[in-house]
Amino acid sequence: MSRQRTRRYRIGLSLTVALIALLIGGAMVTHAGATVNPKSTQVSLGSSSVVAMVGKLSTGRTAAGSGWQTYTGPDQPGLWIQVDTSSAGFTSTPNYVTSVGGNSFHWLLTGTSAVYPPDATLGGDLRRGFRIFVRYASGAAITPNDAWQNQWYVQWLGAQ
Repeated sequence: MSRQRTRRYRIGLSLTVALIALLIGGAMVTHAGATVNPKSTQVSLGSSSVVAMVGKLSTGRTAAGSGWQTYTGPDQPGLWIQVDTSSAGFTSTPNYVTSVGGNSFHWLLTGTSAVYPPDATLGGDLRRGFRIFVRYASGAAITPNDAWQNQWYVQWLGAQ
């Protein structure tokens, strides 16, 4: 394994371990350069440090293949989906981390982690949900049927 790949793997593993430690609220955890102290909610990765005041964590996922709609705009063709997070009960705007999964071709999408406010059905309130706009990075045509056939879904984590 190349040195660069090893470093990326360690950083990815470190971040995963750090997030798990925050989720379970255990004692200070150190692994592959990552240090997590849930009491101060500080994650340190080598020379970088991230401080997060996490009072509430919630996760979810949309139904596979459902809810995707076509959008028109400068970067068309594309799809969008609204994700309702209101059941999490966030009282202030959370930080969302998102990804798109599925059976196939989701790795060809761009925009999978860009969060936009929800539409009027959720009051445009990021405490209640968000929208994701995706398209193929190549600019190839995309339809809601692609999402259905490939069973695409959005998985998310919200931290308040």
